[in-house]
Amino acid sequence: MSPAALTTPIPAADAEPRRWTSLTGLRASPVVLLSAIVALSLFAQVRVGSDGERGRAAAGHVVQLAREPRPVGSPAHDVARDYIVATLAAAGIDTEIQRTTVAGNSYFTGRVENIIATIDVPKPQGVVLLIAHYDSVLGSPGAGDDAVGVGVLIEALRAVKMRPPARARVVGLFTDGEEAGLLGIQAFVRDLLPHLAVTAAINMESRGSAGPALLFEVGPGSAAIIRAVADTLRDPRVSSIYPLLYGLLPYDTDFTPVREAGIGGLNFANISQAGGYHLATDTAAALSLSTVSHYVETVVSATQALAAGIGIASAGSGGEADEMVFFDLLGLWFVHYSARTQQVLATLLFVATVLMAGRALISRRGFGDLAFDLAVWVGAIVVAGLALPALLGVIFDAAEPSYSLVTAAASITVMALLSQLRRSAEDVMPAAAVLWAGLTLVLSVQLPEAAYLPLWALAGVLLAAALSRAVPLGERWRALVSVALGAGVVAIVAGPVVYWLAIADARLGMMAAALVAASASLLSPPLRRDSRAAALVFGLTVLTVPILPREPKTPVSHVSYGYDAATGQGRWMTNQQSLPPWDSALFANRGDLPGTFARSWISRQGYYAATAPPWPVSAPGLHVVSDSRQGDQHHIRLRLRPESRGALFYLYSTQPLAATIDGVALSSAQIRRGLNRQNQWGLRFAGAPVDGIDVALVFPADARPMVQVFEQRPGIPAELFGRAGRAAAIPMANGIIDGSIVAGIERIF
Repeated sequence: MSPAALTTPIPAADAEPRRWTSLTGLRASPVVLLSAIVALSLFAQVRVGSDGERGRAAAGHVVQLAREPRPVGSPAHDVARDYIVATLAAAGIDTEIQRTTVAGNSYFTGRVENIIATIDVPKPQGVVLLIAHYDSVLGSPGAGDDAVGVGVLIEALRAVKMRPPARARVVGLFTDGEEAGLLGIQAFVRDLLPHLAVTAAINMESRGSAGPALLFEVGPGSAAIIRAVADTLRDPRVSSIYPLLYGLLPYDTDFTPVREAGIGGLNFANISQAGGYHLATDTAAALSLSTVSHYVETVVSATQALAAGIGIASAGSGGEADEMVFFDLLGLWFVHYSARTQQVLATLLFVATVLMAGRALISRRGFGDLAFDLAVWVGAIVVAGLALPALLGVIFDAAEPSYSLVTAAASITVMALLSQLRRSAEDVMPAAAVLWAGLTLVLSVQLPEAAYLPLWALAGVLLAAALSRAVPLGERWRALVSVALGAGVVAIVAGPVVYWLAIADARLGMMAAALVAASASLLSPPLRRDSRAAALVFGLTVLTVPILPREPKTPVSHVSYGYDAATGQGRWMTNQQSLPPWDSALFANRGDLPGTFARSWISRQGYYAATAPPWPVSAPGLHVVSDSRQGDQHHIRLRLRPESRGALFYLYSTQPLAATIDGVALSSAQIRRGLNRQNQWGLRFAGAPVDGIDVALVFPADARPMVQVFEQRPGIPAELFGRAGRAAAIPMANGIIDGSIVAGIERIF
């Protein structure tokens, strides 16, 4: 039956549907045509583009920056800071450094050094703020997170310098302490942002070593910004669904405080091949040059458009961005329109669907039978979307992004087989189309950012039905047109969303693929008739599972060596409940944490210990400057000195009445946020200098507070594992050890 079934009454007795599939005639198969369209859509996502000159320059910066981990305050951090300043100076770009201590919005505190570069214009009508962080976590070189963002930012500033902006000042902000709790950006927002008339911000993040730069978050009032960059991006990878989904996750980036300050803007990241995220394997050698090139061209194009003044006059002036609909088609076109336009289109589509399907619905058999059959098919879609991913995940014993192809093929096969059992498949299509149009209209009002997916899918089905009536085509060609304009539109519009969902979360991607494929099958009758081709494609897809691309996964052992300065004891520590094979020997006999650790918050985080060999570890410096009681208060002043630059300080005590850290007085709200559920108070300090930091605590006069200080230093010497009977060093042949030495000391006052 052709797409004209949407408008034609169904005869009382269904004729046996014609089969288009045979082993010698697959070229005319609707399923094969859809497979080709899916392959085209996936190729458009995998394709990143060629390596450009700016990309190679940005990659060169990554090589220089990611030679070793550069946590806040470490020697490598200083080298990275000096490299950025010198590179910008060579390009004729002035910089200044914001040095300050910041107490963050949680228990994170620290000293930071933000680098601020400015390219000015005579009469600026706005400021475009570009952001990337140049620090890394303790044990990772941070090539992807976020040396690539720094390299892109440097090249973006150089590009703007070569072609000065017409209307807007461009400020490049290289933040410090992002990995330590968004410290640098909070310091910037606190001290400098109020003095800048920022009209647009672009943040550069990264979670992987490959893939294009995705626009995954937008700021408030960014409609004008989106319209401006839409006309300039040459290879856009965007969808208004990405910010919608990201907003449901408990993650923050440097863009978060900027967005909360009411600044409109764009947040980009590449997320493919994230197996080395925050690990020692996040190196420049693992980074894709094509990824860097795509990233830098995307940011340069967006920056130049905004710096030229396109759209900045109205940027940040309203809340329209949260209801802006946008997506890319095959990475070639940036489609964008307002939420109001989406609602108008959905209303017109609903009316058109009712008019086109009305004749078939009026001439149908009883409403009860229709409702039952429709429920069966909707139930089949739900089952396909929930059960198939779970079943295939069990069969393959893991979830990989590429398995979304398997679940999509399986969904189409299930729907095709079900159509052989229930001849109502095409009988319910008019009702299914009306239901789909109604749901699209509701979704356009409630979540317009996501409603474009069902809208354009059904629009393709209606267009196919209209063509079938207007153009004299044979049944075979009508079937192919139906698939190309129906399920094919679904694959092109929804394919990128499913693909990147699968990259972010493989099981979520499998579920989305199954739901989308089953829904497309219901709306494209030829797919359901093509049961033999569907089964063949499904079988071939399953057979290709072993060779499908997989996200690289490096086995990781999170082991720490805990040293208790009070007893001189050393212990292996971990909170991994399922140990990798190479750790089983270390923790064959589990034991208690050493004294200071056992009395700390660490003991309540699921950590356990095992006997470890002695190792010369220096305790963190805990020096009492003064200890006095004044009226009803107990005042304690401490000097904390790190034994290793770049280490993290953890300070725990009973809850104080007041606290001042490195000259910054904590508010009562900040003190409350540092209190955990076990009624123990604490904070973490990053970037402590070698001469230490001052800490002033105030307790009730009758309190005898216990103060604990832990210093976390990156890396465990390979010799220490050798003493434990371990033959391999770090990194190990079949994995890496993401380890650290934690030394603790305590004092009761």
